[in-house]
Amino acid sequence: MRFGMIIPTVVLFCAVGGCNDTRNIVTPIEDKIILAISEEYSAPDRIEEPTPALIMKTERIYGCLNYHIDHQFVRIGSELRLNISNVRQDIDRYSLHMTDSSISLVPSNTNVSTTRSELVWRYPRLSFAYYSGTMTGDEWLSQAFDDTLNKYLALERILVPPIGRWPYPLTSMGHYYDAPARFYRYTSEADYDTAGALLKAFSKSLLKDKPGAGFSLVNWRNKYYLSWLLQNQ
Repeated sequence: MRFGMIIPTVVLFCAVGGCNDTRNIVTPIEDKIILAISEEYSAPDRIEEPTPALIMKTERIYGCLNYHIDHQFVRIGSELRLNISNVRQDIDRYSLHMTDSSISLVPSNTNVSTTRSELVWRYPRLSFAYYSGTMTGDEWLSQAFDDTLNKYLALERILVPPIGRWPYPLTSMGHYYDAPARFYRYTSEADYDTAGALLKAFSKSLLKDKPGAGFSLVNWRNKYYLSWLLQNQ
């Protein structure tokens, strides 16, 4: 599939939330537009299958909130055309390749745009990520729950490819010890619910009295199980 990007301008709308003037302001773009492809959800808390999305931002960071890039996005045959209002007349072209496991946005002719990651991995279907963080001295808990998961469920370990951008975060954050994330493929959604039940039992028995410990599971459909909520249920 060919992806044609026609860029004649960019209209930036300045809205309430940090700007002194709430009128429409047309600001010329003097740097490049950064394009990226990823799989996204329609809302942060929506449980659903992810869909491919085109993400667009300016290379320059503007000193005001709530700017909007005025554009039209249409499909003409096998070509996806992104028309951005009011930049100089240029046509940038990319090839968009999509498989069951990856999406790639490969530039073939660019003047006013760029891409930061050409290869993006899609969420593996029927997969989940396991994150854990603890206080120093409690690191063993991370491996203990991983052992529990593999004891009661038939899971297939997924290794992160050495190239490309992985859809899941690679580690938890904010703990004295943050274990590397582990990724697994399971057989059915019922298996993932069982993983959530295992985390609940583990949280009640071992994590409830461990301040600073946080364990979580999130699957490809954006369904979360969080130890700090489960341990009080």
